[in-house]
Amino acid sequence: MAGRRGKRCPVAPISIAEMDAARVAPRLYQGGLADFDRCRIAIAGVHLVVKLTGDENAVQILWPKLIEFPLEDDVSDLQYLPELKALAGRLARAVRRGDSVAIMCHQGRNRSGLLTGLTLQRLYRWSGQRIVKHLRRHRDGALEGGGGDDFADY
Repeated sequence: MAGRRGKRCPVAPISIAEMDAARVAPRLYQGGLADFDRCRIAIAGVHLVVKLTGDENAVQILWPKLIEFPLEDDVSDLQYLPELKALAGRLARAVRRGDSVAIMCHQGRNRSGLLTGLTLQRLYRWSGQRIVKHLRRHRDGALEGGGGDDFADY
């Protein structure tokens, strides 16, 4: 089966290091799934994946443990802040326990940036400005364009 960009879907588990993902903190990754549209994949090197995409990204994650929380990548996603903050707390606890967590959306910039930022806030108690600078330094295009500008303003 071919992915959206003409690449073949991987048969064996793919390492998080081989994916479009940036390590933004120890055991915390932010990335995109666009290379794997219409694929069924297993991701090695992480214990938990959070998938924030909806129907536009038909990738199926078979392994590891998966949390799906589809967002739209616009300001309307901010209505889910109470649920996203609770999820960020859960992810921060997992990272503190020693689990590796990957937060993924389609391009790996805005939706994943919002939840990764909330998780960093839970982990380190950083200010919003520091989080935005940190994410933009580690992930090209993070929190820019689309809903990202609204998320960064939050």
